[in-house]
Amino acid sequence: MVMAEVAREIWAAVWYRDGGCIAVQPDKVGAANVAATPCADQWGREWPFDSPRGKTYEHVREEAAMGAPKAPSDLAHGVIVCWRHGVQSWELAHKDVERVYLARLYPDVWAAWLLRRGVT
Repeated sequence: MVMAEVAREIWAAVWYRDGGCIAVQPDKVGAANVAATPCADQWGREWPFDSPRGKTYEHVREEAAMGAPKAPSDLAHGVIVCWRHGVQSWELAHKDVERVYLARLYPDVWAAWLLRRGVT
């Protein structure tokens, strides 16, 4: 995603909450879902997960269906991932992992999704 789509205040708050790319943080995504590759920017340069270089705000929709409305640019619908993990498939293959992470933090916002999943 292009950073300009998200207000700087939201981007900064999500960055502060996530502490960097969530794909490599087992406390955020669970040990079984941690990306096997290190964080990198769009040119393949590796950076620490908590460096702001090469990181993006990714919108997480409550509905996985194509054509579903775009997620709002807010704390409850965004995560930080590096370019490698956002564009090069980890993020796409782990949308439900991102949803679980956000639902734990914002259960009121994600209540309908949790109910559809049978989580109470």
